[in-house]
Amino acid sequence: MSSERPVIKAVIFDSDGTIIDTPPMYWKSVHQIAGEVFPTEFYLELDGRKDTDLAALIIKRYKLNMTVQEFLHKRDEIVASQIEHCPLVEGVDKIIYKLHDMGIPISIATGSQRGPFEQKYVNQPVRKLFEHVVTSDEVTVGKPDPTVFLTAMKMMGDFKPENVLVFEDAYLGVLAAQNAGMHAVYVHSDSTNVEEQFKAFGIHNAVPYEKNWNDFDFDSYIWDVPK
Repeated sequence: MSSERPVIKAVIFDSDGTIIDTPPMYWKSVHQIAGEVFPTEFYLELDGRKDTDLAALIIKRYKLNMTVQEFLHKRDEIVASQIEHCPLVEGVDKIIYKLHDMGIPISIATGSQRGPFEQKYVNQPVRKLFEHVVTSDEVTVGKPDPTVFLTAMKMMGDFKPENVLVFEDAYLGVLAAQNAGMHAVYVHSDSTNVEEQFKAFGIHNAVPYEKNWNDFDFDSYIWDVPK
Protein backbone atom coordinates (compact mmCIF):
# COMPACT_ATOMS: atom_id res chain seq x y z
CA MET A 1 0.00 0.00 0.00
CA SER A 2 1.42 3.38 -0.93
CA SER A 3 1.66 6.41 1.38
CA GLU A 4 -1.42 7.83 -0.32
CA ARG A 5 -4.73 6.65 1.04
CA PRO A 6 -6.38 4.14 -1.31
CA VAL A 7 -9.79 5.01 -2.72
CA ILE A 8 -12.18 2.20 -1.77
CA LYS A 9 -15.54 1.71 -3.46
CA ALA A 10 -16.36 -1.88 -2.43
CA VAL A 11 -15.34 -4.38 0.26
CA ILE A 12 -15.05 -8.17 0.20
CA PHE A 13 -14.91 -10.26 3.38
CA ASP A 14 -13.59 -13.75 3.80
CA SER A 15 -15.96 -15.75 6.02
CA ASP A 16 -14.40 -18.35 8.33
CA GLY A 17 -12.17 -16.70 10.90
CA THR A 18 -12.83 -13.27 9.45
CA ILE A 19 -16.56 -12.87 10.08
CA ILE A 20 -17.57 -16.03 11.90
CA ASP A 21 -15.45 -17.80 14.49
CA THR A 22 -15.52 -21.32 13.04
CA PRO A 23 -11.79 -22.18 12.78
CA PRO A 24 -11.44 -23.70 16.29
CA MET A 25 -14.37 -26.02 15.59
CA TYR A 26 -13.17 -26.95 12.11
CA TRP A 27 -9.52 -27.51 13.00
CA LYS A 28 -10.52 -29.75 15.92
CA SER A 29 -12.73 -31.83 13.63
CA VAL A 30 -10.10 -32.36 10.92
CA HIS A 31 -7.43 -33.14 13.52
CA GLN A 32 -9.81 -35.82 14.79
CA ILE A 33 -10.18 -37.31 11.31
CA ALA A 34 -6.44 -37.20 10.60
CA GLY A 35 -5.56 -38.59 14.00
CA GLU A 36 -3.19 -35.82 15.06
CA VAL A 37 -2.77 -32.08 15.43
CA PHE A 38 -1.15 -30.57 12.35
CA PRO A 39 2.33 -29.06 12.55
CA THR A 40 2.47 -25.31 12.00
CA GLU A 41 3.90 -25.46 8.49
CA PHE A 42 1.10 -27.78 7.31
CA TYR A 43 -1.54 -25.64 9.01
CA LEU A 44 -0.25 -22.59 7.13
CA GLU A 45 -0.31 -24.56 3.88
CA LEU A 46 -3.98 -25.41 4.49
CA ASP A 47 -5.35 -22.23 6.04
CA GLY A 48 -7.48 -20.28 3.59
CA ARG A 49 -7.89 -23.03 1.00
CA LYS A 50 -11.27 -24.07 -0.39
CA ASP A 51 -12.82 -27.04 1.37
CA THR A 52 -12.14 -29.59 -1.37
CA ASP A 53 -8.48 -28.56 -1.76
CA LEU A 54 -7.95 -28.69 2.01
CA ALA A 55 -9.49 -32.15 2.23
CA ALA A 56 -7.38 -33.46 -0.65
CA LEU A 57 -4.15 -32.26 0.95
CA ILE A 58 -5.00 -33.83 4.32
CA ILE A 59 -6.00 -37.13 2.71
CA LYS A 60 -2.74 -37.24 0.76
CA ARG A 61 -0.49 -36.34 3.70
CA TYR A 62 -2.07 -38.79 6.15
CA LYS A 63 -2.85 -41.49 3.55
CA LEU A 64 -6.51 -41.59 4.58
CA ASN A 65 -8.68 -44.21 2.91
CA MET A 66 -11.52 -41.89 1.91
CA THR A 67 -12.57 -39.57 -0.89
CA VAL A 68 -12.67 -35.80 -0.61
CA GLN A 69 -16.45 -35.82 -0.30
CA GLU A 70 -16.33 -38.55 2.35
CA PHE A 71 -13.82 -36.48 4.31
CA LEU A 72 -15.98 -33.36 4.14
CA HIS A 73 -19.10 -35.33 5.06
CA LYS A 74 -17.30 -36.73 8.10
CA ARG A 75 -16.11 -33.27 9.12
CA ASP A 76 -19.60 -31.83 8.75
CA GLU A 77 -21.03 -34.69 10.84
CA ILE A 78 -18.60 -33.87 13.65
CA VAL A 79 -19.48 -30.16 13.71
CA ALA A 80 -23.21 -30.55 12.96
CA SER A 81 -24.37 -29.73 16.49
CA GLN A 82 -22.19 -26.62 16.70
CA ILE A 83 -22.29 -25.04 13.27
CA GLU A 84 -25.46 -22.98 13.71
CA HIS A 85 -24.26 -21.58 17.04
CA CYS A 86 -20.83 -20.25 16.13
CA PRO A 87 -20.33 -16.65 17.28
CA LEU A 88 -19.12 -13.82 15.10
CA VAL A 89 -15.50 -12.77 15.45
CA GLU A 90 -15.55 -10.06 18.11
CA GLY A 91 -16.04 -6.57 16.68
CA VAL A 92 -16.66 -7.54 13.05
CA ASP A 93 -20.37 -6.74 13.23
CA LYS A 94 -19.59 -3.08 13.92
CA ILE A 95 -17.43 -2.92 10.79
CA ILE A 96 -20.08 -4.62 8.65
CA TYR A 97 -22.89 -2.37 9.85
CA LYS A 98 -20.79 0.77 9.45
CA LEU A 99 -19.86 -0.09 5.86
CA HIS A 100 -23.51 -0.88 5.12
CA ASP A 101 -24.65 2.41 6.66
CA MET A 102 -22.02 4.26 4.59
CA GLY A 103 -23.46 2.74 1.43
CA ILE A 104 -20.30 0.81 0.53
CA PRO A 105 -21.15 -2.46 -1.30
CA ILE A 106 -20.02 -5.51 0.67
CA SER A 107 -19.80 -9.17 -0.31
CA ILE A 108 -18.36 -12.45 0.94
CA ALA A 109 -15.85 -14.67 -0.89
CA THR A 110 -15.25 -17.97 0.88
CA GLY A 111 -13.66 -21.35 0.36
CA SER A 112 -16.63 -23.01 2.06
CA GLN A 113 -19.24 -24.92 0.14
CA ARG A 114 -22.66 -23.25 -0.19
CA GLY A 115 -24.60 -25.58 2.13
CA PRO A 116 -22.29 -25.36 5.16
CA PHE A 117 -21.82 -21.64 4.55
CA GLU A 118 -25.53 -20.89 4.84
CA GLN A 119 -25.81 -23.13 7.92
CA LYS A 120 -23.25 -21.03 9.76
CA TYR A 121 -25.30 -17.88 9.22
CA VAL A 122 -28.76 -19.20 10.12
CA ASN A 123 -28.71 -17.24 13.39
CA GLN A 124 -26.60 -14.29 12.21
CA PRO A 125 -28.50 -11.07 11.33
CA VAL A 126 -25.47 -9.72 9.41
CA ARG A 127 -26.08 -12.31 6.69
CA LYS A 128 -28.90 -10.23 5.18
CA LEU A 129 -26.50 -7.32 4.60
CA PHE A 130 -24.51 -9.34 2.07
CA GLU A 131 -26.41 -9.45 -1.21
CA HIS A 132 -23.61 -11.34 -2.94
CA VAL A 133 -21.74 -14.40 -1.66
CA VAL A 134 -19.28 -16.48 -3.69
CA THR A 135 -18.56 -19.96 -2.31
CA SER A 136 -16.29 -22.74 -3.53
CA ASP A 137 -19.27 -24.17 -5.40
CA GLU A 138 -19.23 -21.19 -7.77
CA VAL A 139 -15.52 -21.24 -8.68
CA THR A 140 -13.26 -24.00 -9.97
CA VAL A 141 -10.06 -22.88 -8.25
CA GLY A 142 -9.44 -21.72 -4.71
CA LYS A 143 -7.22 -19.17 -3.00
CA PRO A 144 -4.46 -18.08 -3.59
CA ASP A 145 -5.95 -17.92 -7.09
CA PRO A 146 -7.81 -14.58 -7.30
CA THR A 147 -10.91 -15.93 -9.07
CA VAL A 148 -13.17 -15.96 -6.01
CA PHE A 149 -12.45 -12.30 -5.27
CA LEU A 150 -12.73 -11.19 -8.89
CA THR A 151 -16.05 -13.02 -9.16
CA ALA A 152 -17.38 -11.27 -6.04
CA MET A 153 -16.23 -7.91 -7.40
CA LYS A 154 -18.06 -8.42 -10.68
CA MET A 155 -21.23 -9.41 -8.85
CA MET A 156 -21.19 -6.17 -6.86
CA GLY A 157 -20.92 -3.90 -9.88
CA ASP A 158 -18.54 -2.20 -12.28
CA PHE A 159 -15.51 -1.84 -10.02
CA LYS A 160 -11.77 -1.90 -10.59
CA PRO A 161 -9.60 -4.14 -8.37
CA GLU A 162 -7.60 -1.16 -7.11
CA ASN A 163 -10.80 0.24 -5.58
CA VAL A 164 -11.66 -2.94 -3.67
CA LEU A 165 -10.59 -3.77 -0.10
CA VAL A 166 -10.42 -7.38 1.11
CA PHE A 167 -10.51 -8.51 4.74
CA GLU A 168 -8.78 -11.84 5.40
CA ASP A 169 -7.50 -13.95 8.28
CA ALA A 170 -5.37 -16.33 6.18
CA TYR A 171 -2.10 -15.67 4.37
CA LEU A 172 -3.31 -17.51 1.27
CA GLY A 173 -6.36 -15.26 1.25
CA VAL A 174 -4.25 -12.12 1.47
CA LEU A 175 -2.12 -13.47 -1.38
CA ALA A 176 -5.28 -14.11 -3.43
CA ALA A 177 -6.36 -10.50 -2.90
CA GLN A 178 -2.91 -9.32 -3.91
CA ASN A 179 -3.06 -11.52 -7.01
CA ALA A 180 -6.40 -9.90 -7.85
CA GLY A 181 -4.82 -6.45 -7.69
CA MET A 182 -6.90 -5.49 -4.64
CA HIS A 183 -6.00 -3.95 -1.32
CA ALA A 184 -6.04 -6.27 1.69
CA VAL A 185 -6.06 -6.16 5.47
CA TYR A 186 -4.92 -9.18 7.47
CA VAL A 187 -6.97 -9.54 10.67
CA HIS A 188 -5.85 -12.27 13.07
CA SER A 189 -5.47 -12.48 16.84
CA ASP A 190 -2.06 -14.12 16.47
CA SER A 191 0.24 -11.52 14.96
CA THR A 192 3.41 -13.51 15.69
CA ASN A 193 5.96 -13.34 12.87
CA VAL A 194 3.42 -11.82 10.48
CA GLU A 195 6.02 -9.96 8.44
CA GLU A 196 8.13 -13.12 8.13
CA GLN A 197 5.09 -15.06 6.93
CA PHE A 198 4.21 -12.30 4.47
CA LYS A 199 7.68 -12.68 3.00
CA ALA A 200 7.42 -16.49 2.91
CA PHE A 201 4.09 -16.31 1.07
CA GLY A 202 5.23 -13.57 -1.30
CA ILE A 203 2.91 -10.94 0.19
CA HIS A 204 3.82 -7.25 -0.03
CA ASN A 205 5.12 -6.11 3.35
CA ALA A 206 2.99 -2.97 3.07
CA VAL A 207 -0.21 -4.98 3.70
CA PRO A 208 -1.58 -3.79 7.06
CA TYR A 209 -2.38 -6.32 9.75
CA GLU A 210 -4.54 -6.00 12.85
CA LYS A 211 -4.88 -8.22 15.92
CA ASN A 212 -8.59 -7.50 16.19
CA TRP A 213 -11.39 -5.60 14.46
CA ASN A 214 -11.31 -2.76 16.99
CA ASP A 215 -7.91 -1.75 15.61
CA PHE A 216 -9.15 -1.17 12.06
CA ASP A 217 -8.82 2.49 11.08
CA PHE A 218 -11.42 3.72 8.58
CA ASP A 219 -9.40 6.92 8.15
CA SER A 220 -6.61 4.98 6.44
CA TYR A 221 -8.81 4.91 3.33
CA ILE A 222 -10.85 7.28 1.19
CA TRP A 223 -14.37 5.87 0.94
CA ASP A 224 -16.06 6.57 -2.38
CA VAL A 225 -19.72 5.55 -2.23
CA PRO A 226 -21.00 4.48 -5.67
CA LYS A 227 -23.62 6.83 -7.09
